[in-house]
Amino acid sequence: MILGMGLSGLKGGGHLDWKFINLSLVFKFILWPLLMFGLIALDHYILHYLNPEFYIVAIIFALVPMAGNTVTLAVLLKTKPEKASIVVFISTVIAILYIPLMLVLTSLLPFPVPPDFLPTMHGQYQKILLPSVSCLLVR
Repeated sequence: MILGMGLSGLKGGGHLDWKFINLSLVFKFILWPLLMFGLIALDHYILHYLNPEFYIVAIIFALVPMAGNTVTLAVLLKTKPEKASIVVFISTVIAILYIPLMLVLTSLLPFPVPPDFLPTMHGQYQKILLPSVSCLLVR
């Protein structure tokens, strides 16, 4: 709802700040995941401080689109919520394909995923979902 209200400010030929949009998306979908993968590799090979379960959580947090509360903060701070709304909207649309692609690519990394990480599911969904999830998470 807040996202829609922010996007309503763009109607009537609102100008899109492509420099801001591109910079935000490059940081969110390229630089932030690379930084996270670098920190995970640093911990996995050198520090040995974090549990392997944390690696999965960190990867998923790095891949999700920008949060809707970005628009709320922009409204509260009166800093052009239209810009924040369009970036959140575009990042959500990109994430529809980006997250599955990156999860498949992440499964090729040499970081170990504990075998008991996969949740136990019961019923008919176990036959359908578990093989697809396990091929993404377990090498």
